[in-house]
Amino acid sequence: MVTSLKELKSRLGEFLANPEVESEFRVWFAEALRDAHKSTDSAVEALAHEIMWAFLDQKRGLCTSAELLEELTRLVTQPYVCYDPNGVETSTTSSAPLEAAEIVLGASRVAVGCASVSS
Repeated sequence: MVTSLKELKSRLGEFLANPEVESEFRVWFAEALRDAHKSTDSAVEALAHEIMWAFLDQKRGLCTSAELLEELTRLVTQPYVCYDPNGVETSTTSSAPLEAAEIVLGASRVAVGCASVSS
């Protein structure tokens, strides 16, 4: 099972609509996170890592449950602008918030310096 960006955001959106199913989402997400590394889509891998870090921050007490849900909602709904290491804007996904921006550097694909854009 290699997860698409659309599926990842859809499942996250379902969890956000019904937070009581967190354990079910976590079981699905653990498998999706593992499979994100097999994907050729670096946007899937980048989003999966952002979701993982959001849950880890909450587990370590760095944010509340409400802040976790707020961050996950941002990941589903906010467009991104990415910059290369020299600070040059490389892409914007404001017209397609379901697509994560990425930068390809040499042989490795990396989402670098991404920030959400407030509408």
